[in-house]
Amino acid sequence: MPPSQTPSLLRDGITAAQAGNKVRARFVIRQVVGLEPENEIAWLWLANVAADPVEALSCLRTVLKLNPDNHHAKTGLTTAVVRTAIDAAHRKDFPTARQLLREALDIDPDNEHALLWMAGVSTYPSDSIRYLRRVLEINPNNERAKQGLAQYPVQAAWTCPLCESPGREPVPRCSHCNAVVVLDSPTAFDTPTGADETLMGRAIARLSPRAQSAPGSADAFCLGLAYLNIGRPAEAIKIFNAAATRADADANWKAQVHKLAAHWRTAPAHRPTKPDAPEGPPLVLVVDDSATVRKLVTVALQGADYRVVSLADGLQVAEALQTHGVPALAILDIIMPGMDGFQVCTLLRENPATAKVPVIFLTGKDGFFNKLRGKWAGAAEYLTKPFQPKALVEVVGKVLAAKK
Repeated sequence: MPPSQTPSLLRDGITAAQAGNKVRARFVIRQVVGLEPENEIAWLWLANVAADPVEALSCLRTVLKLNPDNHHAKTGLTTAVVRTAIDAAHRKDFPTARQLLREALDIDPDNEHALLWMAGVSTYPSDSIRYLRRVLEINPNNERAKQGLAQYPVQAAWTCPLCESPGREPVPRCSHCNAVVVLDSPTAFDTPTGADETLMGRAIARLSPRAQSAPGSADAFCLGLAYLNIGRPAEAIKIFNAAATRADADANWKAQVHKLAAHWRTAPAHRPTKPDAPEGPPLVLVVDDSATVRKLVTVALQGADYRVVSLADGLQVAEALQTHGVPALAILDIIMPGMDGFQVCTLLRENPATAKVPVIFLTGKDGFFNKLRGKWAGAAEYLTKPFQPKALVEVVGKVLAAKK
């Protein structure tokens, strides 16, 4: 069909859409965008009659790639993102729902609908409570937020900012996770604090997304505090420096960071991440909660003369880096208990020692948005299960060759 016919086709599609015949409209307008991929009007109408929220969001993103200033696409984007997140939540794909809702809140921080759904899909009760309270700050009459808060028990007078265990009053060291939870005693970090590393891993997983969206918030400072408690001052310093320079940074936290920095100039912390693994065959870090997959990957890579460290979940990564050093490459599953693959990838990127370690996602989760999230998190490749061991080895070799 010649492109000269696209105006007529588009009119037919719009007429069908206005008449409520979305099936006909989709069929016709898809032909239009096939002939004219840069037709903004066609993409906007296709978003309007899309078969599902995912398609609608994809259409609006296409418009904004063509024209970042398109008012209609910018206006409809938040609603489309929220609808796609709700669709993911209904399918019980909560990690994707949370990621999309964070995107919606980045665009519109006061979006009550997004905040309510974020409360519903949050992993931790403290997060749900925070989002519901934010809704009531915006709209004190929001009945859904009131009903949601009523489902949670009365909060304690103080909660550990890292493990979230309740207490009667603030204390410098939490009795539950054994972490030092203030920075105003810098000498406390000159030796290992003895904090529970599993609980610190969970704190890092919980606080990382918040710190990324609000680098000057108390959550960002608490993230740095969690890294300090597991002996990783390099990551803590990076986070503290970024947070303390923000105009909106908490003044009390800033003062504590300055005090800590002054101490470190004379008595620096002593437990950095272990340096690169010793010379020899490349070390590959494999993180997957399936013992079968770990075995398959390990056998395939060892057969190709790679050394392998395999872990069952992301919370073990920090300890593995201390024990085995920085790997040449990491292979991550996405859906895992405790800390998912996206969070592990983000943590590797935030650590100066592992920031350049290439990551391959090997997962059963296919689809455009998961692949896009993988790219956003910094992945070099995205492979889906089931996989061929030979193909995996070839991809590993290609990624390592590109690294050199």
